[in-house]
Amino acid sequence: MNPLSAGPEPADARVDGRTAAPRTQGIVVARTFNPPPDWPSAPQGWAPPPGWEPDPTWPPVPDGWDLWVEEARPAPRHRLLPLALAAVGGLVLGIVIGSGAAGAGLSDERETLAADQERLADATAAVESREEDAATAAEDAAADQAAADAASQQNVARADELAALAATLDQRSADLDATAAGLATREADVAAREAAAASRTGSSSSSSTTTSGGGSGGSSGASTYYANCDAARAAGAAPVHLGDPGYRAGLDRDGDGVGCE
Repeated sequence: MNPLSAGPEPADARVDGRTAAPRTQGIVVARTFNPPPDWPSAPQGWAPPPGWEPDPTWPPVPDGWDLWVEEARPAPRHRLLPLALAAVGGLVLGIVIGSGAAGAGLSDERETLAADQERLADATAAVESREEDAATAAEDAAADQAAADAASQQNVARADELAALAATLDQRSADLDATAAGLATREADVAAREAAAASRTGSSSSSSTTTSGGGSGGSSGASTYYANCDAARAAGAAPVHLGDPGYRAGLDRDGDGVGCE
């Protein structure tokens, strides 16, 4: 027997998985799908969709078995309006609650934003303060560097001055040495001339008669000559006093009567 021979699923509206017949005076005749006992159990409220066919491996439908069972039941009352009102009320309540929650959330967000702005202002002030400190430190460092550069330049200038002064002193010392050498040469010349003169004087005096001891002493003194203080010291005559043999002005530079002090 073909399972669909009992009639396809009616095209009427379904009610709780059942096929409902037209309403008659508040009563609905529903046709419920009734599978054979050898078929798998259908879920509660399940009804075959249009065009449904059973699995070919299932057992055949027993003879006289109705796949559709009619059942009379009261027609459902109109519950759409209460449901709609309840839905509208729930929606309004949700809007109100949502508005309140949104208002509270907005207030919290404003407080959070204000706190964040305050923290941002504090952080900005701290950064600006640090930047000012860094700028001040940089200015101080620049001033210190400028002072150090100026001091270094002054030191270089002083070193140049000292070098120039040292060069001047060296030149003066060289000039003094040259002058001293010239004086020594002149003294040697003068001493040689004096020696020559004394020699000539001694020769003249030896040929004449002297009557005084002073003349005799003068002659003896004139015969003694020291070219310089080194010669006087070498002869053991230093210091040479005025009136001593070999005394002369060339040996007594300060004119105090004592030569080769």
